[in-house]
Amino acid sequence: MSSESRVSGPYRFSMMGKHHQFLKKKKGWPPLFSVIDEEDEGYGDDDDGGYDDEQFRRMCWVVMLLMGLVMVFVTVCLVTWGASRPYKLQVQMKNWKLNSFYYGEGSDYTGVPTKLLTINCSVKMNIQNPATFFGIHVSSRSLNLFYSQIKVGSGQFMNYYQPKKSERTISVNVEGRKVPLYGVGEGLVMSNTNGSVPLKLEFEIRSQAYLVGPLVKTMHHRQISCIMKIDSQNNKVLDFKEDSCSYT
Repeated sequence: MSSESRVSGPYRFSMMGKHHQFLKKKKGWPPLFSVIDEEDEGYGDDDDGGYDDEQFRRMCWVVMLLMGLVMVFVTVCLVTWGASRPYKLQVQMKNWKLNSFYYGEGSDYTGVPTKLLTINCSVKMNIQNPATFFGIHVSSRSLNLFYSQIKVGSGQFMNYYQPKKSERTISVNVEGRKVPLYGVGEGLVMSNTNGSVPLKLEFEIRSQAYLVGPLVKTMHHRQISCIMKIDSQNNKVLDFKEDSCSYT
């Protein structure tokens, strides 16, 4: 037996503990309690509170900045929309030409005998965009031609885009084919005998402008109503003038 085996009792365990600590120090192992202390110092209550306060302040600044940008954008949109309101499109009827006018005996699609009317005419109008900083998209509802509350013809022009501070002349064909007149047919015969047939044209023109993309837009409507008299025997319009139309 060697001398190491003869060592026993508390002295032996004391020597082994010292030898183990020596090996730990030699291999570079950090002391356990010092590591725990350093970790505790890194996560102290004071440091957590400071970090949370700084993060909260940054979040407040970001929220305030976003709210300020939104308010500025809304203000700009409202100002732009308000400035665009006075710029309504201007419409002026220039000419009304009768191409053909026929009436005679016939029957409707159910076989009821009545007076039938066929008419073809063209109207010319001038449309102006007075706006100085935006263009407009122009469209219209059907141009309806009436004789004694009965629609005898209709027409419509294609939608188009009109730049700022510009004018455009449009010609629209209005026609109706074999329109049954029923009870008012006799009145048409009497009117033609007197030398003139009264007709009325009604339609609406709309303009739409996109000021800030699709978010901010403005729209205007103009109602146009024109009254004219025609000479059906000679296929011509009688005394049509620019003030024969009303614009609302």
